[in-house]
Amino acid sequence: MTMTIGARGASWYQTRYRRGGVCTLLVDAVILLLMIVDRCEAGTLESHADYQACQANQGTWTTLIVPNQNITGTLPTELGLCTALTKMELFSNQLTGTIPTEIGTLILLTLLQIGDNLLTGTIPTEMGLLTAFKLMNLRFNQLSGPIPTELGALTGLTEWKINFNSLSGPIPTE
Repeated sequence: MTMTIGARGASWYQTRYRRGGVCTLLVDAVILLLMIVDRCEAGTLESHADYQACQANQGTWTTLIVPNQNITGTLPTELGLCTALTKMELFSNQLTGTIPTEIGTLILLTLLQIGDNLLTGTIPTEMGLLTAFKLMNLRFNQLSGPIPTELGALTGLTEWKINFNSLSGPIPTE
């Protein structure tokens, strides 16, 4: 499905805002955002502008948000170089391969959403080093093996989504 903006342009949105108020502007903004998102083409994470900016600004780039973009390929090990990341949202793509162990170097990461992909392998024990975690979403992948006991050290973790995988063993405690 492809949606297009059409010939209305910015002046139509400005006129509509003046007539309809804030609610109309918000609805129009959501519609415009949906149009832009729908027009994005699939590619690898490495080819996406947000990832390239993250790599170019490794010590200062704080968010990598590329959800629902039909991104293919694997999670690059170079993600571990983006040490200032606090949020990584790569859910609902077509990412394959394993979660790189280098993710354990992202000690400022508070939010990790890589659910609804095609990731395989085990959850890296290095994820237990991410003590700033508040939310971790790994669900709807093809992860397997035991849940690492190191994840029990993540006492600040308030939301942990690991369902719809083939994980085994008990949920670790402190």
